[in-house]
Amino acid sequence: MSLQKKTEKSFFWYLLGSVFYIGYVPWFPGTVASFFMAVIIKFLYPFAAAPILEMSMIVCFFFLGVKASRHIEKKTGKEDPGFIVIDEAVGMMLTVFLLPKSFSVVFGGMVLFRIFDIWKPWIIYRVQKVPDGWGVMLDDLLAGLAAWILNAAYFYCVP
Repeated sequence: MSLQKKTEKSFFWYLLGSVFYIGYVPWFPGTVASFFMAVIIKFLYPFAAAPILEMSMIVCFFFLGVKASRHIEKKTGKEDPGFIVIDEAVGMMLTVFLLPKSFSVVFGGMVLFRIFDIWKPWIIYRVQKVPDGWGVMLDDLLAGLAAWILNAAYFYCVP
């Protein structure tokens, strides 16, 4: 493979892993990426309940995130560099999975997701140590799942 192709490939993984360079903002890149995804989900979400499409997007971006994280971790020699924020994007997608994309669900879900992502209770903390990009993505997937459970409970149980 030529040097140009390797550079282009690396550029793609950095672009994807940092969600179009949002991960390079100097303050709280994970929160900025989560907010960015919340805005996209709230205002640009072009469809109502579409379970297969939503699940397909989550799965697709999860596996792309694993690949991007693995590549970036190898290139930088760092475990879970702070500018990788595709995991926050996937976590946010899961946080609002199959729920109406109302303001309270999306932005309340974002707050819940950030709490679980920063706090990292029980298994979330342990799973982030899984190597090869998996830990980068899995901890946010579990944080998104925990946030989704509370988000759905609030939506369906609170009048």
